[in-house]
Amino acid sequence: MSIESFDQKMEMVKQEEDTLQYASFTNEDALELGLKIIELAKDAGQSIAVDITKHGVQVFHFMMTGTTQINNECSYYLEIEGAKTGITYNDRNLLDASIYGPYGGGFPIVVKGSGMIGIVAVSGLTSEEDHDLIVKALRSLLNK
Repeated sequence: MSIESFDQKMEMVKQEEDTLQYASFTNEDALELGLKIIELAKDAGQSIAVDITKHGVQVFHFMMTGTTQINNECSYYLEIEGAKTGITYNDRNLLDASIYGPYGGGFPIVVKGSGMIGIVAVSGLTSEEDHDLIVKALRSLLNK
């Protein structure tokens, strides 16, 4: 993939993160988001795991049949950036690659005016598909 392609993907992901933000985010919103992601995956015949945390507390978690514990360990932007620069997230941050991985499927939950208050993670597909599933659910719920 060319540098321009990496730059375009990184810009697209950044724009999604800047656009797909909540006015407020409750535990009920987490439930709605989690269930929407599961619905979209089921409709596509996909098997995934979903995890949503808010202020460091898990508020939603579900593993569809066919997923395993490894699907609970999941950002797409960081993965693209590492591929572009040739310096992995783990190398740049001195992290053990057997524990940490910068793979797509994690997306920040941002409340306008407050900043990032949580994260939604999907695992079970390719990094890009995990990411796209979250974005599709957020667009649907936030009408964007």
